[in-house]
Amino acid sequence: MSERRNVINACLGFVLMAVCSFAAPFLYAQPKADPLAGVYRVEGRNPDASSYTGAAEIRLVGKAIYNLAWALDGSSGAPQALGVGFIHNKTLIIYYTSTEGTPGLSGCTIKKNQLDCRWISPGVDVPLVENLTKTDGQSLADAVKDVVKPKPVGREV
Repeated sequence: MSERRNVINACLGFVLMAVCSFAAPFLYAQPKADPLAGVYRVEGRNPDASSYTGAAEIRLVGKAIYNLAWALDGSSGAPQALGVGFIHNKTLIIYYTSTEGTPGLSGCTIKKNQLDCRWISPGVDVPLVENLTKTDGQSLADAVKDVVKPKPVGREV
């Protein structure tokens, strides 16, 4: 009886090893890079009609959920707003919160290497424009250094 059990265990072990060998490349294969994910140059308008620049990073964190981080004028590369979004009908829909706790909504039309966005938050009467243009593989901090000019410290300009 124990010899039969050993033969069965050996056969099961062989079958399990064969299945694992076949399945391993599929289980550990790198997912295809998401074309939307990456770092973007940001240009937009404030409610007072002044403009701002900065950078944003978009990361795919599930099958259809994106995390976003914005670092704008005067930042050291630390995010000033964080958001979560999803795509519906070629539009990235985002709920975000600033580091001060102000919530907002943004809808971005997806184009090749660019997002044309409209955003709104409490106290803003009409949706405002923000455009994101994809950069070449930079980190958020590096993109902010390239885009945002440092503001002088200790004196007025």
